[in-house]
Amino acid sequence: MTSADFVFRKPHRRLFELAAQRMHLDPARIWFVGDSFENDVGGAAEAGMVPIWYHVDAAMGQVAPPAAQVVTGWPDFKQLLQTTLMVR
Repeated sequence: MTSADFVFRKPHRRLFELAAQRMHLDPARIWFVGDSFENDVGGAAEAGMVPIWYHVDAAMGQVAPPAAQVVTGWPDFKQLLQTTLMVR
């Protein structure tokens, strides 16, 4: 699904809620990964999802307001999944 299909755009909460409805999931069970703090992290949090900020500059200490988690690349995301799901 893309926001271009709707009247509203991210970070509008309704867009995130519609995505959760389409997947038949409670928003609290969805990890939303995005690279825009305002549009992705803010919108996902507002809709009750778990926001994960993909922020490559975080590795250089340039982190803005906190998301639920900040990942700087796929290895970080994989580690987050392994830690959260206790997969070894």
